[in-house]
Amino acid sequence: MQTESRYNPRTPGLMRLALKAVAASVLCLCITAASHAAEYYVAPHGNNDNAGSQRAPWRSIEFALRHAHAGDTVYLRAGRYREAVRMPRSGSRENGMITLRNYPFETAVIDGSGLRVAHGEQGLITVADRSYVRIQGLQIANFHSDDESVPMGIFVTGAGAHIELIDNHISAIETRKSGCDGNALGIAVYGRRSDAPLRDIRIAGNEVTRLKTGCSESISINGNVTDFEVVGNAVHDNNNIGIDVIGHEGMARDPAVDIARNGVIADNTVYNITSSANSAYPDGEMAAGGIYVDGGRDIVIERNRVFANDIGIELASEHGGHATRDVVVRNNLIYNNRSVGLSIGGYAPDVGGTVDCRIVHNTFYKNDTAMSWGGEVVIQYNARDNVFENNIVYANAQAVFINYYVDSTTQPLSSDRNLFYTEAGRYAGQWQWRAKHYDDMGGYARVSGNDRESLFGHPRIASARYVPDFALRQQTGPLVVPRGRNERALRDTGYNGRRADTTDFGAYEYY
Repeated sequence: MQTESRYNPRTPGLMRLALKAVAASVLCLCITAASHAAEYYVAPHGNNDNAGSQRAPWRSIEFALRHAHAGDTVYLRAGRYREAVRMPRSGSRENGMITLRNYPFETAVIDGSGLRVAHGEQGLITVADRSYVRIQGLQIANFHSDDESVPMGIFVTGAGAHIELIDNHISAIETRKSGCDGNALGIAVYGRRSDAPLRDIRIAGNEVTRLKTGCSESISINGNVTDFEVVGNAVHDNNNIGIDVIGHEGMARDPAVDIARNGVIADNTVYNITSSANSAYPDGEMAAGGIYVDGGRDIVIERNRVFANDIGIELASEHGGHATRDVVVRNNLIYNNRSVGLSIGGYAPDVGGTVDCRIVHNTFYKNDTAMSWGGEVVIQYNARDNVFENNIVYANAQAVFINYYVDSTTQPLSSDRNLFYTEAGRYAGQWQWRAKHYDDMGGYARVSGNDRESLFGHPRIASARYVPDFALRQQTGPLVVPRGRNERALRDTGYNGRRADTTDFGAYEYY
Protein backbone atom coordinates (compact mmCIF):
# COMPACT_ATOMS: atom_id res chain seq x y z
CA MET A 1 0.00 0.00 0.00
CA GLN A 2 1.33 3.41 -0.91
CA THR A 3 1.69 5.67 2.11
CA GLU A 4 1.36 9.43 2.08
CA SER A 5 4.49 11.41 2.84
CA ARG A 6 4.08 13.66 5.86
CA TYR A 7 5.74 17.04 6.02
CA ASN A 8 7.10 17.91 9.44
CA PRO A 9 6.29 21.59 10.14
CA ARG A 10 9.22 21.79 12.52
CA THR A 11 11.63 21.09 9.65
CA PRO A 12 12.81 24.42 8.19
CA GLY A 13 10.74 25.31 5.14
CA LEU A 14 13.91 26.42 3.36
CA MET A 15 15.25 22.85 3.37
CA ARG A 16 12.01 21.57 1.91
CA LEU A 17 12.03 24.21 -0.82
CA ALA A 18 15.66 23.42 -1.63
CA LEU A 19 14.88 19.72 -2.04
CA LYS A 20 11.95 20.62 -4.26
CA ALA A 21 14.20 22.85 -6.37
CA VAL A 22 16.69 20.00 -6.85
CA ALA A 23 13.88 17.68 -7.88
CA ALA A 24 12.53 20.31 -10.28
CA SER A 25 15.98 20.74 -11.81
CA VAL A 26 16.28 17.01 -12.39
CA LEU A 27 12.83 17.01 -13.96
CA CYS A 28 13.81 19.90 -16.24
CA LEU A 29 16.88 17.95 -17.37
CA CYS A 30 14.67 14.99 -18.14
CA ILE A 31 12.36 17.20 -20.17
CA THR A 32 15.27 18.68 -22.11
CA ALA A 33 16.65 15.24 -22.80
CA ALA A 34 13.37 13.77 -23.99
CA SER A 35 13.97 12.99 -27.65
CA HIS A 36 10.36 13.42 -28.69
CA ALA A 37 9.72 16.76 -26.93
CA ALA A 38 8.10 19.25 -29.28
CA GLU A 39 7.39 22.98 -29.30
CA TYR A 40 4.14 24.34 -30.65
CA TYR A 41 3.19 27.96 -31.23
CA VAL A 42 -0.09 29.86 -31.05
CA ALA A 43 -0.69 33.46 -32.13
CA PRO A 44 -3.78 35.68 -32.41
CA HIS A 45 -3.15 35.98 -36.16
CA GLY A 46 -2.51 32.23 -36.57
CA ASN A 47 -4.58 29.57 -38.31
CA ASN A 48 -5.41 26.07 -37.13
CA ASP A 49 -4.67 24.82 -40.65
CA ASN A 50 -1.03 25.82 -40.16
CA ALA A 51 1.73 23.54 -38.90
CA GLY A 52 1.84 25.04 -35.39
CA SER A 53 5.45 26.10 -35.91
CA GLN A 54 7.03 29.40 -34.96
CA ARG A 55 6.66 30.64 -38.54
CA ALA A 56 3.18 29.15 -39.03
CA PRO A 57 1.41 29.25 -35.65
CA TRP A 58 -2.01 27.93 -34.79
CA ARG A 59 -4.86 30.19 -33.72
CA SER A 60 -6.46 28.27 -30.85
CA ILE A 61 -4.84 27.36 -27.53
CA GLU A 62 -7.23 24.43 -27.07
CA PHE A 63 -6.31 23.12 -30.52
CA ALA A 64 -2.60 23.31 -29.68
CA LEU A 65 -3.03 21.53 -26.35
CA ARG A 66 -4.77 18.62 -28.09
CA HIS A 67 -1.52 18.06 -29.97
CA ALA A 68 0.77 18.38 -26.94
CA HIS A 69 2.10 15.32 -25.13
CA ALA A 70 4.47 14.73 -22.22
CA GLY A 71 7.56 16.91 -22.51
CA ASP A 72 5.99 19.30 -25.04
CA THR A 73 5.65 23.08 -24.69
CA VAL A 74 2.91 25.27 -26.15
CA TYR A 75 4.11 28.87 -26.55
CA LEU A 76 1.63 31.73 -26.78
CA ARG A 77 2.85 34.71 -28.78
CA ALA A 78 1.93 38.25 -27.74
CA GLY A 79 -1.71 39.25 -27.87
CA ARG A 80 -5.15 38.42 -26.48
CA TYR A 81 -6.83 35.04 -26.59
CA ARG A 82 -10.55 35.03 -25.88
CA GLU A 83 -11.07 31.41 -24.95
CA ALA A 84 -11.28 29.25 -21.85
CA VAL A 85 -8.99 26.23 -22.10
CA ARG A 86 -8.92 22.81 -20.47
CA MET A 87 -5.82 20.65 -20.22
CA PRO A 88 -6.71 17.52 -22.26
CA ARG A 89 -4.02 15.16 -20.96
CA SER A 90 -1.20 14.73 -18.47
CA GLY A 91 2.53 14.82 -18.85
CA SER A 92 4.55 12.00 -17.33
CA ARG A 93 7.39 11.30 -14.94
CA GLU A 94 9.40 9.68 -17.70
CA ASN A 95 9.03 12.31 -20.42
CA GLY A 96 8.28 15.48 -18.49
CA MET A 97 5.61 18.10 -18.12
CA ILE A 98 3.22 19.56 -20.61
CA THR A 99 3.90 23.29 -20.42
CA LEU A 100 1.58 26.11 -21.47
CA ARG A 101 3.40 29.41 -21.30
CA ASN A 102 4.09 32.78 -22.87
CA TYR A 103 6.78 33.12 -25.49
CA PRO A 104 9.75 34.59 -23.59
CA PHE A 105 9.59 38.37 -23.10
CA GLU A 106 6.14 38.61 -24.72
CA THR A 107 2.79 39.31 -23.04
CA ALA A 108 0.12 36.73 -23.77
CA VAL A 109 -3.31 37.41 -22.25
CA ILE A 110 -6.05 34.83 -21.84
CA ASP A 111 -9.00 37.22 -21.76
CA GLY A 112 -12.41 36.12 -20.52
CA SER A 113 -14.24 39.22 -21.76
CA GLY A 114 -17.60 38.16 -23.16
CA LEU A 115 -17.26 34.52 -22.07
CA ARG A 116 -19.87 32.81 -19.91
CA VAL A 117 -19.01 30.47 -17.06
CA ALA A 118 -19.76 26.90 -18.19
CA HIS A 119 -21.08 24.05 -16.00
CA GLY A 120 -21.57 26.26 -12.93
CA GLU A 121 -17.83 26.72 -12.36
CA GLN A 122 -14.93 27.22 -14.74
CA GLY A 123 -11.40 28.50 -14.95
CA LEU A 124 -10.01 30.39 -17.86
CA ILE A 125 -7.50 27.56 -17.51
CA THR A 126 -8.82 24.30 -16.02
CA VAL A 127 -6.62 21.36 -15.00
CA ALA A 128 -8.91 18.47 -14.00
CA ASP A 129 -7.50 15.07 -12.96
CA ARG A 130 -4.17 15.78 -14.63
CA SER A 131 -0.52 15.45 -13.59
CA TYR A 132 2.82 16.87 -14.71
CA VAL A 133 1.39 20.15 -15.97
CA ARG A 134 2.99 23.60 -15.88
CA ILE A 135 1.20 26.93 -16.50
CA GLN A 136 3.73 29.74 -16.73
CA GLY A 137 4.10 33.41 -17.52
CA LEU A 138 0.55 34.16 -18.66
CA GLN A 139 -1.80 37.03 -17.99
CA ILE A 140 -5.26 35.74 -17.11
CA ALA A 141 -7.97 38.37 -16.80
CA ASN A 142 -11.50 39.68 -17.23
CA PHE A 143 -13.77 36.79 -16.32
CA HIS A 144 -16.98 37.46 -14.42
CA SER A 145 -20.37 36.07 -13.48
CA ASP A 146 -23.65 37.82 -12.78
CA ASP A 147 -25.26 34.78 -11.15
CA GLU A 148 -24.25 31.95 -8.81
CA SER A 149 -21.82 30.38 -11.28
CA VAL A 150 -18.17 30.63 -10.24
CA PRO A 151 -15.49 32.15 -12.51
CA MET A 152 -11.85 31.38 -11.75
CA GLY A 153 -8.50 32.36 -13.18
CA ILE A 154 -6.79 28.95 -12.87
CA PHE A 155 -8.81 25.97 -11.63
CA VAL A 156 -7.04 22.78 -10.54
CA THR A 157 -9.46 20.06 -9.46
CA GLY A 158 -9.88 16.33 -8.89
CA ALA A 159 -6.66 14.40 -8.25
CA GLY A 160 -3.17 14.59 -9.73
CA ALA A 161 0.44 15.40 -8.98
CA HIS A 162 3.29 17.69 -10.00
CA ILE A 163 1.34 20.74 -11.08
CA GLU A 164 3.13 24.08 -11.29
CA LEU A 165 1.52 27.52 -11.58
CA ILE A 166 4.44 29.90 -12.04
CA ASP A 167 4.86 33.62 -12.77
CA ASN A 168 1.31 34.27 -13.94
CA HIS A 169 -0.58 37.54 -13.52
CA ILE A 170 -4.25 37.01 -12.61
CA SER A 171 -6.61 39.97 -12.40
CA ALA A 172 -10.22 41.11 -12.74
CA ILE A 173 -11.87 37.79 -11.93
CA GLU A 174 -15.21 38.82 -10.44
CA THR A 175 -18.55 37.77 -9.09
CA ARG A 176 -21.21 40.41 -9.53
CA LYS A 177 -23.79 38.46 -7.57
CA SER A 178 -24.49 40.18 -4.27
CA GLY A 179 -24.25 38.48 -0.90
CA CYS A 180 -22.69 35.11 -0.13
CA ASP A 181 -24.26 33.46 -3.20
CA GLY A 182 -21.55 35.11 -5.27
CA ASN A 183 -18.13 33.46 -5.57
CA ALA A 184 -15.03 33.89 -7.72
CA LEU A 185 -11.39 32.86 -7.28
CA GLY A 186 -8.03 33.79 -8.71
CA ILE A 187 -6.44 30.36 -8.20
CA ALA A 188 -8.43 27.39 -6.87
CA VAL A 189 -6.91 24.01 -6.01
CA TYR A 190 -9.74 21.64 -5.06
CA GLY A 191 -8.90 18.08 -4.01
CA ARG A 192 -12.31 16.54 -4.61
CA ARG A 193 -11.49 12.86 -4.83
CA SER A 194 -11.20 10.67 -1.75
CA ASP A 195 -9.27 7.86 -3.45
CA ALA A 196 -6.31 10.07 -4.44
CA PRO A 197 -5.11 13.57 -3.51
CA LEU A 198 -3.83 16.51 -5.41
CA ARG A 199 -0.16 16.44 -4.38
CA ASP A 200 3.08 18.25 -5.14
CA ILE A 201 1.40 21.50 -6.13
CA ARG A 202 3.63 24.56 -6.59
CA ILE A 203 2.13 28.06 -6.79
CA ALA A 204 5.09 30.42 -7.16
CA GLY A 205 5.84 33.93 -8.35
CA ASN A 206 2.29 34.83 -9.36
CA GLU A 207 0.57 38.18 -8.95
CA VAL A 208 -3.11 37.89 -8.01
CA THR A 209 -4.87 41.23 -7.89
CA ARG A 210 -8.06 43.26 -8.46
CA LEU A 211 -10.40 40.36 -7.69
CA LYS A 212 -13.97 40.51 -6.43
CA THR A 213 -14.38 37.08 -4.91
CA GLY A 214 -17.59 37.42 -2.88
CA CYS A 215 -17.58 34.61 -0.31
CA SER A 216 -14.47 32.98 -1.78
CA GLU A 217 -10.74 33.64 -1.80
CA SER A 218 -7.92 34.96 -3.95
CA ILE A 219 -5.87 31.74 -3.69
CA SER A 220 -7.68 28.72 -2.24
CA ILE A 221 -6.30 25.27 -1.41
CA ASN A 222 -9.19 23.11 -0.29
CA GLY A 223 -9.92 19.46 0.43
CA ASN A 224 -7.71 16.46 -0.33
CA VAL A 225 -4.52 18.37 -1.13
CA THR A 226 -1.10 17.52 0.27
CA ASP A 227 2.53 18.59 -0.20
CA PHE A 228 1.91 22.03 -1.61
CA GLU A 229 3.93 25.24 -1.77
CA VAL A 230 2.64 28.79 -2.07
CA VAL A 231 5.83 30.81 -2.39
CA GLY A 232 6.92 34.22 -3.62
CA ASN A 233 3.51 35.44 -4.75
CA ALA A 234 2.10 38.98 -4.59
CA VAL A 235 -1.56 38.91 -3.54
CA HIS A 236 -3.15 42.32 -3.18
CA ASP A 237 -6.10 44.65 -3.65
CA ASN A 238 -8.79 41.96 -3.48
CA ASN A 239 -12.09 42.03 -1.58
CA ASN A 240 -11.74 38.80 0.35
CA ILE A 241 -9.14 36.44 1.80
CA GLY A 242 -5.68 36.47 0.22
CA ILE A 243 -4.31 32.92 0.73
CA ASP A 244 -6.62 30.31 2.27
CA VAL A 245 -5.90 26.68 3.23
CA ILE A 246 -9.11 24.83 4.05
CA GLY A 247 -10.24 21.57 5.62
CA HIS A 248 -13.54 19.97 6.62
CA GLU A 249 -15.65 21.86 4.08
CA GLY A 250 -16.92 18.74 2.29
CA MET A 251 -14.73 19.19 -0.76
CA ALA A 252 -13.77 15.48 -0.61
CA ARG A 253 -16.42 13.01 0.55
CA ASP A 254 -14.19 11.13 3.00
CA PRO A 255 -13.75 13.36 6.08
CA ALA A 256 -10.42 11.67 6.87
CA VAL A 257 -8.78 13.22 3.79
CA ASP A 258 -10.90 16.35 3.41
CA ILE A 259 -8.03 18.44 4.80
CA ALA A 260 -5.45 20.56 2.99
CA ARG A 261 -2.19 19.61 4.68
CA ASN A 262 1.60 19.34 4.62
CA GLY A 263 2.28 22.70 3.01
CA VAL A 264 4.54 25.74 3.00
CA ILE A 265 3.36 29.35 2.62
CA ALA A 266 6.55 31.38 2.35
CA ASP A 267 8.03 34.62 1.03
CA ASN A 268 4.69 36.02 -0.15
CA THR A 269 3.65 39.67 -0.02
CA VAL A 270 -0.02 40.03 0.89
CA TYR A 271 -1.63 43.44 1.24
CA ASN A 272 -4.79 45.52 0.77
CA ILE A 273 -7.10 42.57 1.32
CA THR A 274 -10.35 43.98 2.70
CA SER A 275 -14.01 42.98 2.81
CA SER A 276 -15.17 46.48 3.73
CA ALA A 277 -16.92 46.97 0.36
CA ASN A 278 -17.83 43.31 -0.17
CA SER A 279 -21.60 42.68 -0.06
CA ALA A 280 -20.97 39.19 1.34
CA TYR A 281 -20.03 40.89 4.62
CA PRO A 282 -22.69 42.96 6.41
CA ASP A 283 -22.25 46.60 7.31
CA GLY A 284 -18.76 47.02 5.92
CA GLU A 285 -17.25 44.40 8.23
CA MET A 286 -13.46 44.27 7.96
CA ALA A 287 -12.88 40.53 8.33
CA ALA A 288 -10.77 39.39 5.37
CA GLY A 289 -7.49 37.74 6.30
CA GLY A 290 -4.26 38.13 4.42
CA ILE A 291 -3.29 34.51 5.17
CA TYR A 292 -5.93 32.18 6.63
CA VAL A 293 -5.73 28.53 7.65
CA ASP A 294 -9.31 27.32 8.06
CA GLY A 295 -9.10 23.75 9.31
CA GLY A 296 -5.82 22.85 7.59
CA ARG A 297 -2.96 21.08 9.36
CA ASP A 298 0.82 20.61 9.30
CA ILE A 299 1.66 23.88 7.57
CA VAL A 300 4.57 26.30 7.84
CA ILE A 301 3.86 30.01 7.31
CA GLU A 302 7.18 31.85 7.17
CA ARG A 303 8.97 34.95 5.89
CA ASN A 304 5.81 36.58 4.54
CA ARG A 305 5.09 40.33 4.58
CA VAL A 306 1.44 40.78 5.50
CA PHE A 307 0.17 44.34 5.80
CA ALA A 308 -2.81 46.65 5.24
CA ASN A 309 -5.29 43.76 5.29
CA ASP A 310 -8.28 43.47 7.61
CA ILE A 311 -6.66 40.59 9.52
CA GLY A 312 -2.99 39.82 9.09
CA ILE A 313 -2.87 36.06 9.74
CA GLU A 314 -5.76 33.93 11.02
CA LEU A 315 -5.70 30.35 12.32
CA ALA A 316 -9.17 28.95 12.95
CA SER A 317 -11.85 26.56 11.75
CA GLU A 318 -15.36 27.46 10.69
CA HIS A 319 -16.61 23.90 11.23
CA GLY A 320 -17.67 22.61 14.63
CA GLY A 321 -15.66 19.74 16.08
CA HIS A 322 -12.64 20.48 13.90
CA ALA A 323 -9.55 22.64 14.29
CA THR A 324 -6.58 24.11 12.52
CA ARG A 325 -3.69 22.03 13.90
CA ASP A 326 0.08 21.91 13.97
CA VAL A 327 0.72 25.13 12.08
CA VAL A 328 3.99 27.01 12.58
CA VAL A 329 3.89 30.77 12.00
CA ARG A 330 7.44 32.10 12.11
CA ASN A 331 9.60 34.98 10.91
CA ASN A 332 6.75 36.97 9.37
CA LEU A 333 6.30 40.75 9.26
CA ILE A 334 2.70 41.52 10.22
CA TYR A 335 2.01 45.22 10.28
CA ASN A 336 -0.54 48.00 9.80
CA ASN A 337 -3.46 45.61 9.35
CA ARG A 338 -6.86 47.18 9.90
CA SER A 339 -8.56 45.00 12.53
CA VAL A 340 -5.92 42.76 14.12
CA GLY A 341 -2.47 41.35 13.46
CA LEU A 342 -3.10 37.71 14.44
CA SER A 343 -6.36 35.93 15.24
CA ILE A 344 -6.64 32.40 16.61
CA GLY A 345 -9.75 30.45 17.56
CA GLY A 346 -13.20 30.21 16.01
CA TYR A 347 -15.53 33.17 15.69
CA ALA A 348 -18.32 31.52 17.75
CA PRO A 349 -18.64 28.83 20.44
CA ASP A 350 -20.19 26.29 18.06
CA VAL A 351 -17.52 26.45 15.35
CA GLY A 352 -14.04 24.95 15.38
CA GLY A 353 -10.82 26.29 16.84
CA THR A 354 -7.01 26.28 16.89
CA VAL A 355 -4.89 23.54 18.48
CA ASP A 356 -1.14 22.92 18.87
CA CYS A 357 0.01 25.83 16.72
CA ARG A 358 3.26 27.76 17.26
CA ILE A 359 3.61 31.47 16.60
CA VAL A 360 7.30 32.30 17.02
CA HIS A 361 9.85 34.92 15.92
CA ASN A 362 7.38 37.26 14.22
CA THR A 363 7.29 41.05 14.23
CA PHE A 364 3.86 42.61 14.88
CA TYR A 365 3.79 46.35 14.30
CA LYS A 366 0.93 48.82 14.86
CA ASN A 367 -1.92 46.59 13.77
CA ASP A 368 -5.58 47.54 14.26
CA THR A 369 -5.23 50.78 12.34
CA ALA A 370 -9.04 51.12 12.56
CA MET A 371 -8.65 51.45 16.35
CA SER A 372 -11.35 48.81 16.84
CA TRP A 373 -9.78 47.33 20.00
CA GLY A 374 -8.79 44.20 18.13
CA GLY A 375 -5.16 44.96 18.83
CA GLU A 376 -2.15 42.86 17.94
CA VAL A 377 -3.31 39.36 18.94
CA VAL A 378 -6.93 38.24 19.34
CA ILE A 379 -7.91 34.90 20.91
CA GLN A 380 -11.41 33.61 20.23
CA TYR A 381 -13.25 30.33 20.89
CA ASN A 382 -11.94 26.77 21.14
CA ALA A 383 -8.22 27.55 21.12
CA ARG A 384 -6.00 25.08 23.02
CA ASP A 385 -2.32 24.37 23.59
CA ASN A 386 -0.91 27.01 21.28
CA VAL A 387 2.49 28.69 21.79
CA PHE A 388 3.41 32.37 21.33
CA GLU A 389 7.12 33.02 21.92
CA ASN A 390 10.05 35.19 20.84
CA ASN A 391 7.88 37.75 19.03
CA ILE A 392 8.14 41.53 18.87
CA VAL A 393 4.74 43.07 19.58
CA TYR A 394 4.80 46.82 18.92
CA ALA A 395 1.30 48.20 19.52
CA ASN A 396 -0.24 51.46 18.34
CA ALA A 397 -1.66 54.18 20.60
CA GLN A 398 -4.45 51.89 21.84
CA ALA A 399 -1.71 49.63 23.26
CA VAL A 400 -3.84 46.47 22.96
CA PHE A 401 -1.37 43.59 23.06
CA ILE A 402 -3.17 40.28 23.77
CA ASN A 403 -6.95 40.28 23.63
CA TYR A 404 -8.60 37.10 24.94
CA TYR A 405 -11.98 38.75 25.17
CA VAL A 406 -14.02 35.54 25.67
CA ASP A 407 -13.77 32.81 28.30
CA SER A 408 -13.75 29.65 26.21
CA THR A 409 -10.78 27.52 27.33
CA THR A 410 -8.49 27.73 30.35
CA GLN A 411 -5.19 28.00 28.49
CA PRO A 412 -5.65 28.80 24.81
CA LEU A 413 -2.15 30.21 24.46
CA SER A 414 1.15 29.74 26.29
CA SER A 415 3.02 33.01 25.81
CA ASP A 416 6.51 33.97 26.97
CA ARG A 417 9.88 35.48 26.01
CA ASN A 418 8.24 38.18 23.90
CA LEU A 419 9.19 41.84 23.59
CA PHE A 420 6.26 44.26 24.00
CA TYR A 421 6.31 47.98 23.29
CA THR A 422 4.03 50.93 22.70
CA GLU A 423 4.92 54.58 22.29
CA ALA A 424 2.12 55.34 24.75
CA GLY A 425 4.38 54.07 27.52
CA ARG A 426 4.88 51.05 29.73
CA TYR A 427 1.78 51.63 31.85
CA ALA A 428 -0.58 52.23 28.92
CA GLY A 429 -0.68 48.56 27.91
CA GLN A 430 -4.08 46.88 27.53
CA TRP A 431 -4.58 43.15 28.06
CA GLN A 432 -7.64 40.93 28.22
CA TRP A 433 -7.59 37.40 29.57
CA ARG A 434 -10.66 35.20 29.88
CA ALA A 435 -12.94 38.19 29.34
CA LYS A 436 -11.30 40.29 32.07
CA HIS A 437 -9.36 43.47 31.43
CA TYR A 438 -5.91 44.32 32.79
CA ASP A 439 -4.16 47.62 32.29
CA ASP A 440 -0.71 46.44 33.31
CA MET A 441 1.51 43.62 32.12
CA GLY A 442 2.19 42.37 35.65
CA GLY A 443 -1.48 41.85 36.48
CA TYR A 444 -2.10 40.04 33.22
CA ALA A 445 0.98 37.83 33.78
CA ARG A 446 -0.07 36.87 37.32
CA VAL A 447 -3.56 35.82 36.27
CA SER A 448 -2.70 34.10 32.99
CA GLY A 449 0.67 32.61 33.95
CA ASN A 450 1.98 33.99 30.66
CA ASP A 451 4.83 36.33 29.72
CA ARG A 452 6.63 36.19 33.06
CA GLU A 453 9.97 36.31 31.26
CA SER A 454 8.83 38.71 28.55
CA LEU A 455 10.13 42.27 28.41
CA PHE A 456 8.82 45.73 27.72
CA GLY A 457 11.29 47.73 25.65
CA HIS A 458 11.84 49.65 22.43
CA PRO A 459 12.96 47.37 19.57
CA ARG A 460 13.99 50.39 17.44
CA ILE A 461 11.61 49.75 14.60
CA ALA A 462 11.20 52.81 12.41
CA SER A 463 7.80 53.70 10.97
CA ALA A 464 6.57 51.29 8.32
CA ARG A 465 3.57 53.34 7.28
CA TYR A 466 4.91 54.54 3.94
CA VAL A 467 7.75 52.10 3.46
CA PRO A 468 7.18 49.16 1.08
CA ASP A 469 10.23 47.31 2.35
CA PHE A 470 9.83 47.09 6.11
CA ALA A 471 13.17 45.28 6.37
CA LEU A 472 15.11 48.40 5.45
CA ARG A 473 13.52 50.31 8.31
CA GLN A 474 14.54 48.09 11.21
CA GLN A 475 17.73 49.19 12.89
CA THR A 476 20.74 47.03 13.71
CA GLY A 477 19.93 46.46 17.36
CA PRO A 478 17.27 47.01 20.02
CA LEU A 479 17.71 48.89 23.26
CA VAL A 480 17.25 45.54 24.97
CA VAL A 481 18.74 42.37 23.50
CA PRO A 482 16.52 39.54 24.69
CA ARG A 483 17.34 35.90 24.20
CA GLY A 484 14.88 33.50 22.66
CA ARG A 485 14.10 30.06 24.01
CA ASN A 486 13.91 26.61 22.44
CA GLU A 487 14.32 27.91 18.90
CA ARG A 488 17.33 27.51 16.68
CA ALA A 489 18.62 30.44 14.66
CA LEU A 490 16.30 30.15 11.68
CA ARG A 491 16.77 32.03 8.42
CA ASP A 492 14.92 35.16 9.41
CA THR A 493 13.37 37.76 7.17
CA GLY A 494 16.18 40.17 6.35
CA TYR A 495 18.79 37.71 7.60
CA ASN A 496 22.23 39.02 6.67
CA GLY A 497 24.01 35.69 6.43
CA ARG A 498 26.13 35.89 9.57
CA ARG A 499 25.90 33.07 12.06
CA ALA A 500 23.79 33.73 15.14
CA ASP A 501 25.00 32.21 18.41
CA THR A 502 21.63 32.83 20.04
CA THR A 503 18.15 33.65 18.87
CA ASP A 504 16.09 36.63 19.88
CA PHE A 505 12.78 38.35 19.34
CA GLY A 506 11.02 39.13 16.10
CA ALA A 507 11.58 38.43 12.44
CA TYR A 508 15.24 39.53 12.42
CA GLU A 509 18.43 38.38 14.09
CA TYR A 510 20.35 41.09 15.96
CA TYR A 511 24.13 41.31 16.34
